Amino acid sequence: HDWACLPKDLLVAIFDHILTAPTAHPSYLKTKAIHMASIVQVCSAWRAVALETPIGVCLPAKLPLAARNWICTLMLRGIEFHAPEHTSPSVTALLSDPRLIARSGKTIMSIVDAPFDSTWQPRDFPNVQQLVVWRAGKARSAWDAHCMVGCLQLNYLVLAAGFKTLAGLEDWPPSCKRLVWTAPSDSSMSRLSVPFLPSNFNLQCLS
Repeated sequence: HDWACLPKDLLVAIFDHILTAPTAHPSYLKTKAIHMASIVQVCSAWRAVALETPIGVCLPAKLPLAARNWICTLMLRGIEFHAPEHTSPSVTALLSDPRLIARSGKTIMSIVDAPFDSTWQPRDFPNVQQLVVWRAGKARSAWDAHCMVGCLQLNYLVLAAGFKTLAGLEDWPPSCKRLVWTAPSDSSMSRLSVPFLPSNFNLQCLS
């Protein structure tokens, strides 16, 4: 039997099953790399389909350069940061890497626990539906909705500890109906400030 002749949809389903970890944890990243390397070596047909099969990855706080380069070659559907408070800037920088944006900018639907240091912008991922960010580095304490311009599929936003106010709400994506906003852990900075809300700011759930 010529395995290269299997229908593309069937191959995508098989590869998706092989490359999907039982849970989101960076310990599975190496296994995914081994499985992907095995698949792409079978034949050119399998390689072509595998490289166009979106997968999810959970990243550790630190990654060697070779691993970061490999991440940029993948077509991603989701990216999660396992330890956002300890993530190396070089790992966070993947979200602003032109290679990753070119490959996965339109396929990423979930960005979870991403350190937001203003070096990357959610608007580079127009089809993202779930966005969970932590304030990091020199990012402003105000979450500026302008960074979400064009995120027309976004429906769930989590602002983890560090953001004290909202800004640019005139650019709030109309699709984003759910907002979870966590106050800073420092009690002296735990007050959250909500500015005047424009008419397009139409949340269904705020917690």
